[in-house]
Amino acid sequence: MTPLGAIEASALGHSLRESAGLFALVKGVHLAGIAILVGSIAVLDLRLLGLARSFSVRRLAARVLPLSAGSFLLIVPSGLMMFIARAGALIASPVFALKMCLIMAAGVNAAVFHAGVFRGSARWDVGVPPPTGARAAAALSLALWISVIACGRLLAGAWRSEADARPPAATLRVHVLGPELVAAGHLGAAEGGLHGAAHLARREQRKLLDHAARG
Repeated sequence: MTPLGAIEASALGHSLRESAGLFALVKGVHLAGIAILVGSIAVLDLRLLGLARSFSVRRLAARVLPLSAGSFLLIVPSGLMMFIARAGALIASPVFALKMCLIMAAGVNAAVFHAGVFRGSARWDVGVPPPTGARAAAALSLALWISVIACGRLLAGAWRSEADARPPAATLRVHVLGPELVAAGHLGAAEGGLHGAAHLARREQRKLLDHAARG
């Protein structure tokens, strides 16, 4: 068994695939984390693009960045659990590879911004248009995270298609039990025939005995 196969065959992977409720719960936690992350980042990015210049960039960053960091407490564990459930399919998916590359690019973009342009934010903190570097970083950040969300939707659609293609569990049980059910029907018919034959034999026996007594 391959390492990916072993991951999917684990108890957790099996439970996530077999329990629609458990998978939906994990997916909900993941989506909530993504919403917090992208929402907090988008607020700061829009400010960096020049909206609401009366708000302090540094104060806004101090409020939203802890939310961005905290969202990973939801995203990472739930994301790993979803990966365990579909490890083989995800690794083979170019959409998943693209999504991971986009996330890394977004992280690099944020790190470069905070290590560079943001250090001079005191000069354009309030009432001043942000510099070109800040606006470019914000625009790129929004584009990358929107693309990440789009990739996530494509992966979710692929999973739904895969789930719809599977025959229902009831159908599988009928197919498996079909031969047994047919055999049981034949046995029942055979038993009925034997009972009928025995009844006729007893009737004929009684007739013979009555005839012999009269003779």
